[in-house]
Amino acid sequence: MQRHISPGGCHDQDAEGEQAGSDLREARVLARLDLGRFGDALADLDAWRVRPGANRVQIMRLRAQALRQAGRGEDMEATLKALWDFAPDEPRLRVFGMVQEILAGRGAMAAAGLDDYLWRFGGNAQALAYAAAELSEVGALNLVERCATEAELHGFPARTFLQMLADTQIVRADWAGAARTVGRLALQSDQANPIDRYYLLWAQRLIAATAPDDGLRVALLEVLQARPVPIRLVRRTVEAMIAAGRLETANGACEIGLRLFPASDSLRQLGERVRTLVAAQTPAPPAPRAIGEALPDEADFFRQVESLATEEKWEQAADLVRKGRALKPVWLARREAAVLDWAMRLAIKNDDVPELISAARLYLNGSHVRADRVLALAAEMHKTGATGPAKLLLAEVLRCLPNYSPARALQAQWTPGTAAKS
Repeated sequence: MQRHISPGGCHDQDAEGEQAGSDLREARVLARLDLGRFGDALADLDAWRVRPGANRVQIMRLRAQALRQAGRGEDMEATLKALWDFAPDEPRLRVFGMVQEILAGRGAMAAAGLDDYLWRFGGNAQALAYAAAELSEVGALNLVERCATEAELHGFPARTFLQMLADTQIVRADWAGAARTVGRLALQSDQANPIDRYYLLWAQRLIAATAPDDGLRVALLEVLQARPVPIRLVRRTVEAMIAAGRLETANGACEIGLRLFPASDSLRQLGERVRTLVAAQTPAPPAPRAIGEALPDEADFFRQVESLATEEKWEQAADLVRKGRALKPVWLARREAAVLDWAMRLAIKNDDVPELISAARLYLNGSHVRADRVLALAAEMHKTGATGPAKLLLAEVLRCLPNYSPARALQAQWTPGTAAKS
């Protein structure tokens, strides 16, 4: 089935004064969401809804976003269904709903929504490209792959969809998949315009630079300096190199970006993150080991750490934990999570941010239980005013689990403006 996609969405054509009022009310709602005041935002929307001439689509979109940020997934789904029933032929609203479901960690619902979307709008190249672009922004790799496959089935020009697929694979650090997609793009390079050829060169150099080779690192940085480059590609380069563990390359890309865009807050924040990660990976010189030095057995080790912590001897406790990690007793593999948990807690007490981030990176393994533990520590730090380290811990969780909804909810509270994107 094919539908026409309207270029401007389906917003009601209100009078200029009413539209200005709607814009102000929307800004108020978004400000409340940025502050984590979800109940107040929803109350504002309820009051707005009964005003004469209220824009129902605008209100329902904001309500769905507010419910998602508040963690009320079922209520969000009900609002999205009402939105789609109100404007069934508007593809942008369907895509908006899928994005909210991805951000809420409801991937199965988003996949089902894409099934319906492809049935309704899959024969429309513009609608399909719009969906792929928005889903790429939230890293929904499997859904972007389906959009690219659908485009191929309909015979739509492949380059746009392959670029979005490669972008998503890069965001998700799927280097093998990105290499395959970029290889397909290279087969069409003869017909590409200069912008597309530049993208291809950048993507090829970036994927190559994930390998530990100084020559490949320099080649990537040369591409960023060869011509005016969009800030989006600079950010993506830095983030990709962080994900690949190539921190020197990430730092170089960030320095180039800040020379090109000196007023960019996002690049400054990325630079701070890179420097923190570099510091966390720099090993401390090993303490000289005395002859016959031994670590207490498992039970004594944890008793001693607990005792030192109870006496608020934080540095001595941290030294004992570091000693345990360095000497690698036979029981460490079985109790590594508990040891790293102590390492994080003691690093907080000692104000040792590099040690905190290093322990968190080792602790996180994709498990939601471990992610929740790190988020709890981050929330505890944030409440005490240590907002910088708390945000760094949150960033580590999002690096490990990009679409984990509790982490996204904290990000929305702590970093205004990231709720609908990131």
